[in-house]
Order: sequence, then C-alpha cells, then structure tokens
Amino acid sequence: ITSVLNDGLVLATGCTEPGALALTAAAAAAHLGEPVRSLHTFASGNIIKNAYSAGIPGTQLVGIEYAVAIGAIVAKPEKQLLTQQQIDAACALVDAKQVVVELAKVPQKLYIEVEAKGEHNTARAIIANVHTNIIYIEENGKAILDKRNEEQSADGGYSDKEIKEMLSVAKIFEYATTVDLSLLDKIRLSIDVNSAISDEGMNHPYGLCIGRGILDDMQKGYRGDSLTTYAMQLASAGADARMAGADAPVVSNSGSGN
Repeated sequence: ITSVLNDGLVLATGCTEPGALALTAAAAAAHLGEPVRSLHTFASGNIIKNAYSAGIPGTQLVGIEYAVAIGAIVAKPEKQLLTQQQIDAACALVDAKQVVVELAKVPQKLYIEVEAKGEHNTARAIIANVHTNIIYIEENGKAILDKRNEEQSADGGYSDKEIKEMLSVAKIFEYATTVDLSLLDKIRLSIDVNSAISDEGMNHPYGLCIGRGILDDMQKGYRGDSLTTYAMQLASAGADARMAGADAPVVSNSGSGN
C-alpha cells in the first residue's frame, strides 16, 4: 500500500495534461533527427478538455498547441529549463498554423499521439493511460518502441486489477491506523507544497480568482464564515494558480494536481 501511495503522489509543476502533451511531442521530435517543421496531434477528449485553457509554467502561453510546440522545440523528454529563444520558436510554429490538434477516437481517457515532420524525416510518439507512459515511438514509419499490446502497470508497478484485488476499506483502515508514520514523507510533502501554492493563489490574481472570490464573498457576508468555506477557498486558490501556469509545484494525486 505504501508503494501504491508513493507512486500515486507525484511532485509536478503545471497542469499534467499540457505537460503530457509536451512530453509526447518531445519524444517524437527527439527521434526526428532535424528541426521540426510541422506537428500533428491526436488527443483524447479528456486531454483536450483539461489542457485547452491551461497555462504553461515559465511562459505567458495557454493551451494545447503551445504545449505541443514547446515540447517539440525542446525535443528532450528529460527535464530542462525553457529559454526565451525556444518559446519564440514554438510560438512561430503555432503562428504559422503548423501545429494541428484533432480529437483521437480511442477508448482511453488518456491518449496522446504526436507526429512530427521535418524537411526529410517523420517521427511519431504515443502516450497512453498514464501521463508519462510512452508506449510507442516511430522513426520514418519504423517502430523502435512498441508497448501498445502490453498490459500497463498502474501505481506502484501494480496493474489496476491487482490493486482492486489487494485493497479494501478494511485493509486501508488497518493500514492507516498501524502504518509507521516515517514512511509517509509524501504526505508531509503534499501538505507543505500544496499549502504553498494555495497561498500563492490567494496572494496573487490567477485565472478566475475563485479562491480570492470566495474570501471576498465571505467578508461581504454572502457566504458563511465557516471551516467548509475556508477549505473551499484554499483548495480553489491552489487550483487557480496551478491552472493559470504558476511556477510552483503541487503534489498531484493519481495523475490530478487539482
């Protein structure tokens, strides 16, 4: 259970959907062997919904096309700082209408496919089921990685079926009341990091400012001054900052930072 818990709680900066789009594009562009000239993306409806208006940390940019373009321009799936030159190059691709996004008609809720084209070469990458799970990479029509028919592991390296068989309310209760608290560093990290981004959302205007609006309503007497309202205010402020692209991390839970 500790393994599942620790794998399900992941430190992440920015909305996970634009991040996954950028990662897929980076994986494709890394195998192109030349500068990217155009990008064609297919994404599941849930990915499009969640990424459509999300801010991208370190930039003033919003949305799917920019996330894909930035990933492809950086072309390195590993973590790397973003330069202004790379941001400008990504914007140029989008402005030239060379980044196309379409709905992928697939059963998976989480599915991203990016085809990158250069002057001479093409490359393709697919992420599915988990935001960092690259299951397919192709260079000029030839697959160099193909895990599309493999059963995908969930948190802790267990399959969804194994987790369902392993866990029950009784087992979770027993774990919660007997676990060695020194094993729960991820919980402490979650409290510290998520509290910090909540403070960021309360102290500065991000997005729709829902958290700040709840506080304003409470102070004006439109909402009750209660623990429930306070919890709504703090949670909303953290989501305000995160979805607007604040350069502050959260500990995401099971793939969702909000």
